[in-house]
Amino acid sequence: MTRRLSLAILALSLSAFASAARAADGTPLAYWPFDGDLADASAGGVALMNPYKKLEYVAGVAGQAIAFTWEKRDYLRTPKPAQLPLEGDFTVSGWFKAEMGPARNSVQGLISRWAYDGKAQFDLALHGQKLAALLTTDGAKPIELKHPTLVDFEIWYYLAFTYHAESKTAALYLALKDEPSLGDAATKVLDAPLHVQEETALTIGFSQLGGRFYNGAIDEVVVWSRALSPKDLAEIFARGKAGQPALGGKR
Repeated sequence: MTRRLSLAILALSLSAFASAARAADGTPLAYWPFDGDLADASAGGVALMNPYKKLEYVAGVAGQAIAFTWEKRDYLRTPKPAQLPLEGDFTVSGWFKAEMGPARNSVQGLISRWAYDGKAQFDLALHGQKLAALLTTDGAKPIELKHPTLVDFEIWYYLAFTYHAESKTAALYLALKDEPSLGDAATKVLDAPLHVQEETALTIGFSQLGGRFYNGAIDEVVVWSRALSPKDLAEIFARGKAGQPALGGKR
């Protein structure tokens, strides 16, 4: 075994150990405020990379946000998938302000995690003007969980997706920034655990469901290795409404 390979294996092991430690103390696995860069403001230091285009920054919910254009086919992904081991309970949350895609009924990818075997652990995307989560379990064809709220363009919305592994329950939250409270989630109990494959990247601004890119802004993306409670999510939503970052003191 070469010294370079040994160092690479050691780095992956340390990354997995750090992820487990963060999960144990309840802190997020990753937090991207998008305030002028792609840096992770959590203790994890999970990197994001933009494979193709130079992205722009615009005014966000708190500070700046990252802007995507479907015509440029730009998106973000994690270069080291092992840094986000979402194998049990987890939560993904963030804010988005969409512009109309190539057609009003277009699919626009927001946040997703697709395995190399072509199956989505989860794919959060706009399907026309509805927010949907495409989920693949180990026992059946893909399942779609759709939130009933109609999404308007050029307006900020908060989204959150939680998965509780023991009960196999998925929940999808969506709230307009001007709403007084977060509101109820669309939920579904799955027939089998979510499909998980190691070394799978997290992607922002793109869906592999037909290769659909996003048109609009995304801000304050956070990933946890636990299923946050409705109360926890309501507090994060309230912070965004007040123009504050998702996590206190993290800017």
